[in-house]
Amino acid sequence: TSHPAQAAAAPGVQWVGVELMARRAYATAARLALAARANAAVVAGGAAEALEHWIPHGTLESIFVNHPEPPQQSGGDAPAPPPAFPAADTRSCDVDGPFPAGSEASHMLCPRLLDAAASALAPRGTLTIVTDNLWYAQLLLAALEGHPRFGPVEGCAPPPDARRVSAAGAEAGG
Repeated sequence: TSHPAQAAAAPGVQWVGVELMARRAYATAARLALAARANAAVVAGGAAEALEHWIPHGTLESIFVNHPEPPQQSGGDAPAPPPAFPAADTRSCDVDGPFPAGSEASHMLCPRLLDAAASALAPRGTLTIVTDNLWYAQLLLAALEGHPRFGPVEGCAPPPDARRVSAAGAEAGG
């Protein structure tokens, strides 16, 4: 992850990273320790649990989600259309949603995580999500627009000079 580099670039900011994979969390913690980064820490575990149980409500200025793992697609090179996002009262990130429980298709940016993020953010705090998967971005945008504490999302669009690139690397248009 880029957590150690971000902490080094902004030494006046306190950083907390959350990593589901224990080996990645340990590797990040080791890099932080070797770089003597006193302004950063990493939590091994699920993001929803970390936000619900380890982060005091209303204390985060920003939450960054970098390259979240999108739900598994099917159908070769063409992306599947986005399924409906789970209802706002769905509490688990991998059950009762549009994806089979426990499958690769379940994902972390579920209503439970969005609720936890909204609670952890300070007033006027920001949630930034970065993904390179267009249909997943559309799915998440719809979820955020439908969330009582996040939506609607104004001015959320790719820059005018953005180009979609196919898996083969050829531009597919604007």
